[in-house]
Amino acid sequence: MVTTFVRPTATAPLFVDRSILDRGRHLRSLALIGLAALVTFVYLPVLAFDFVNWDDPWYVQQNPLIQSWHPANLWGVVSEFSCRNYAPVTTFSLLVDHTLWGGWAGGYHLTNAVLHLVNVLLIYVLLPQVTGSRFVAWTAAALFA
Repeated sequence: MVTTFVRPTATAPLFVDRSILDRGRHLRSLALIGLAALVTFVYLPVLAFDFVNWDDPWYVQQNPLIQSWHPANLWGVVSEFSCRNYAPVTTFSLLVDHTLWGGWAGGYHLTNAVLHLVNVLLIYVLLPQVTGSRFVAWTAAALFA
């Protein structure tokens, strides 16, 4: 049996069997991989979706502020209203998306799916600090996914 020194706490002994620590890491890795697979499975079809006729024409397709990185456009991103909203972070994000994906709507959806995945993983990592339970954190993250 291999033992390793860990900082003693009120609930952990001074010496802990290393296999127990490795098992916990493997379970956390499997949980993260499972959540990533769930998000991928659920959101993969959006890559084939097109823009919607709700606000995409004004925010994306006809927005001159996201067409180039010209200093005048960058100033417009932080100083002008877009579609009657002051949303510089959103407009800047759309500028980056337009640079990466051009007019391909699937790229915009991919960016949003990746941001959603990051939030799902953050829920799994941060919620145990509030609840004390990795199972509750995984369940909440899976429901959010």
